[in-house]
Amino acid sequence: MSITLSTDGVERLLTYSRNLRWAKSHGEELAPFEGRFVAVVSGKVLASAGTSAELERKFGRRKGVYIGYVAKFGSKWVL
Repeated sequence: MSITLSTDGVERLLTYSRNLRWAKSHGEELAPFEGRFVAVVSGKVLASAGTSAELERKFGRRKGVYIGYVAKFGSKWVL
């Protein structure tokens, strides 16, 4: 099975990937948002909220925006 993405789809995926990598590698800059969700684009936090749904409503149509939870420092995850 193969999937074909449009040029716009590829660009959205690449932009999302860059925003995700930035968020994952800049924990110190995200520390003020611990326990909240953030929307990240181009190395900037656009906004934070208590739920991802709030940010998805506001920024979900923006190309490649990364929306993720900022865990509290020292949190232990059990998967």
